[in-house]
Amino acid sequence: MIRKTIILIGILSVALFIATDKVDAATFNLIPERTEVGIGDDIVMDVRIDSEGIGINAAQATISFPSSILEIKNISRQGSIFSFWLEDPSFDNSAGTITFIGGSTSGFSGQALEVFRISFGVKGGGTALVSVSDGAITASDGSGTNVLSATQGVSVQSTPVVTPPVTQIVRPAVPAVVLPIRPQITIPLFPDADKWYSVTTGFIAEWSLPLDVTDVATSIDKVPSSEPPRSEGLFDSKIFSPLSDGVWYLHVQFKNNNGWGPVAHRKISVDSMPPEAFDIDFSHGLSSDNPTPVVTYGTSDQLSGISEYVLTIGSGNPISTSEPSATLPLQGPGKHVLKVIALDGAGNSAENVVEFEIIPLNSPVITEVSERAYTDEGVVDVKGTSSEGREVILTLRDKAGQVVARTMSDVDEDGNWSAQLEGALRRGIYTVGAVARDERGALSYSSSSQKITVTERPLFTIGSFEVTPTWFYIATIIILIGSFFLGWFSERAAHAQRGRKIIIAKRDVSNAFGAVKKDIDKVLRSKDIPEEAAFRLKKVVEGIEKVEGYVSAGVEEIGKKK
Repeated sequence: MIRKTIILIGILSVALFIATDKVDAATFNLIPERTEVGIGDDIVMDVRIDSEGIGINAAQATISFPSSILEIKNISRQGSIFSFWLEDPSFDNSAGTITFIGGSTSGFSGQALEVFRISFGVKGGGTALVSVSDGAITASDGSGTNVLSATQGVSVQSTPVVTPPVTQIVRPAVPAVVLPIRPQITIPLFPDADKWYSVTTGFIAEWSLPLDVTDVATSIDKVPSSEPPRSEGLFDSKIFSPLSDGVWYLHVQFKNNNGWGPVAHRKISVDSMPPEAFDIDFSHGLSSDNPTPVVTYGTSDQLSGISEYVLTIGSGNPISTSEPSATLPLQGPGKHVLKVIALDGAGNSAENVVEFEIIPLNSPVITEVSERAYTDEGVVDVKGTSSEGREVILTLRDKAGQVVARTMSDVDEDGNWSAQLEGALRRGIYTVGAVARDERGALSYSSSSQKITVTERPLFTIGSFEVTPTWFYIATIIILIGSFFLGWFSERAAHAQRGRKIIIAKRDVSNAFGAVKKDIDKVLRSKDIPEEAAFRLKKVVEGIEKVEGYVSAGVEEIGKKK
């Protein structure tokens, strides 16, 4: 009991302090057997939870009621989904309150999960509003998440005379020559007579009235073929109080001027209780080296029976089965979480969760591996030993962890194995992983090799430097580009040198011809020179000037040629 109390305190304390992570889903519902009562009557009211498909394992709340109209006579926990209570349901008639804190070591799911039943006595008239406050419902998710989304109270009308649950029809009947037909009953809340339902609330039943019918009689009980005791008037529908769990039969009979006709018997099956709590047992224990363990989880349901079990391992896909035991799919080494949900015929469920471990085989040892490989070949040789397993699964992964090649190698009788991994390898760093596997499919953890460098195969080697095709192409491009720029700079330097020589040559030509012209000019200024000679000398000067221009132009033209 102390252990259960500690567990429940933990569940509820987590739920109360993680309001920021609240996931809305479940609701508290108050289900009275009827909503119209008379002073002095007794009325029972169920406190139920609709988990909306989520497994829950604890709840608490305060229920308030008007003490001037209602008083509690008894609270029954029989049939409750909660197996232990941190605070038993207790009531105070003077304050008009009920408080409780309950829980279970298993998880349950359903539309009408019973918490407890309240027996009220009606002592005053008026409208009695019964409400739920300060509530919390915790999910069986291991985190104690509060999944309460809403509370559904109820209003009970207390009057001296109870209003009948039918609306009378006044009309003239058409005379008939035979007895009336068997009624065709429709119940919207329970549409299929062959199905189980987990709904526990008031419901309406309907039927069509032939024109000859003058009276209708109804009754509801657990006897398949009983007859209604008396006429209730003429009506085509009736509201019935909530049904408790079990198989019920609604009986409807028509009367006309010839008498009472055949009785229609409509079956209604109600099961609001989840299956019994159960354990999950592993045939080899919670820790074994069997990769496909056999588990047993069978339970029972008193009314609608177990319809199926749903098994989920970790975040894997659910597995449905009708068997109370199963062999789990192949599991890798390490710890896993198994969740089993037992569903009954009405959709209620009980669940349990257990952690189990698959012990790994001894990991294989990689003794040799290629230190390097080449992109155009893509072959990695690997060898090793294995003390367990009949084969080794080998994977080649790149630096990002992506598998680029995979193969298997058999282990010989001495425990040795070898293989080649082939793939379209790019330049980079790779590692080989090795996993042992035996005939059962059991695996080891992966062992990793040293790093493998993948490069291009070199064209030739200069000293310790390997020249690969890529480096060869790059070097060739660099040499070509360097040669172009070297020639360009050489030509630029030669061109500059020629320019300087042209300037010097033109200067020397100009100085030489200038000196000749000066000498001729001195002769022309002499008074003793004959007129004919002076004329000839002037022609010579003109010729010198022309020759000077031709020579200068020719020198410059030569300098422009490459």
